[in-house]
Amino acid sequence: MAINREKKREENKMALETGTILNNIYRVVRLLGSGAMGNVYLVERIDDDRRFVVKELIFSESCGIDADTAKEIFFREAEFMVKFNHPGLPRTYGIFTEKELNYITMDYIEGKTLEEIINKSEKPITEEKAIKYTLELCEILDYLHNGFNAPVVYRDLKPSNIIITPDERVKLVDFGIARLYNPDKNTDTFSYGSPGYAAPEQYRGQGQSSPQSDVYGLGVILFQMVTLYDPSVKPFTFPPVKTLNRSVKPGFEDIIRHAIEMEPLKRYISVKDFRESLLKYTGAGKISSEKTGELYRRVIYKIAGLFILTLYGVLLLTSIIGVPYGISVPEILSILILITSFITFFLWNIINLIIDIKKRAVKFSLTRIMILLIFAGLVILNIYTFINPILILNIYKFI
Repeated sequence: MAINREKKREENKMALETGTILNNIYRVVRLLGSGAMGNVYLVERIDDDRRFVVKELIFSESCGIDADTAKEIFFREAEFMVKFNHPGLPRTYGIFTEKELNYITMDYIEGKTLEEIINKSEKPITEEKAIKYTLELCEILDYLHNGFNAPVVYRDLKPSNIIITPDERVKLVDFGIARLYNPDKNTDTFSYGSPGYAAPEQYRGQGQSSPQSDVYGLGVILFQMVTLYDPSVKPFTFPPVKTLNRSVKPGFEDIIRHAIEMEPLKRYISVKDFRESLLKYTGAGKISSEKTGELYRRVIYKIAGLFILTLYGVLLLTSIIGVPYGISVPEILSILILITSFITFFLWNIINLIIDIKKRAVKFSLTRIMILLIFAGLVILNIYTFINPILILNIYKFI
């Protein structure tokens, strides 16, 4: 009788009741969601009330695959997740079987799915926030693509598999259809993916899914965030971004279009390239130039400091051994200050010019060129007069 009840629950995918004990370790709190291959529960560990997620495999013919394939997908997810060590990915704590059903335990991630956020938004997600989420997803996917012996292709990028935590961090969940990329194969053994988000090559006979398939899915999600356009309505058809959101700049739309090209070879070659394009667009790529500029400025300060130390050294030396060339200490002080000022200001302008060139914001105005030429001449004069103090003394007395 109990077996019949379990079979009936399996066929109807009925959820476990709150308070149900699993594996003598977990207590069911509530049902989080239900999919084609089973249910997902929020549970508490009986010993310490720590919360986890338990995924339950309940096979039904409506999911479009046979029981063996469903189990293969289920166990493959556990196999992948046990290897993960990344803040953007949940950890798994193993598989257990109860009443002939399989369960997998993993971290509970508090937050909202990106799907919930998009569906509740009355207007598109801001460009800044959409790019932030995309950059974090790029980092997670780059880990999957390059952190193992062979690239792990996620293959199911969609808003419902992305969780945004209360502190605005991005987490990627559900690795049921992830696979290792095999360059020796022409097509996938099984063709899976979510319509609208899955790349063309993920469909049977169209080719093998690769890291660039994830680039496509990520590009679609970025498109959806800034337009609220549902790509599942008409897969592979994307209206011009400007018609859906006038505030989007042409350069940003070009980046999105590059990511969602139909042919893999026309897309970004990797999520790392995708990320670099976004950083360059936002100006974050200039951060390194700004840091370099700050370093240059510190060098200038140190040079000026060395001149000042030299100045005091000369003053100390002249007070001990006498003043050369009949120049008084105040005159030497004035000379050194003059030299230090001209050289410092000249170097300051040169450094700022280099920074502007790196930022591609330099403007070669006639005034700027004249100032630089004057400073160059003064520096040359100062170097010469530093060697010949009699000349600068005469200039100083003339002034």
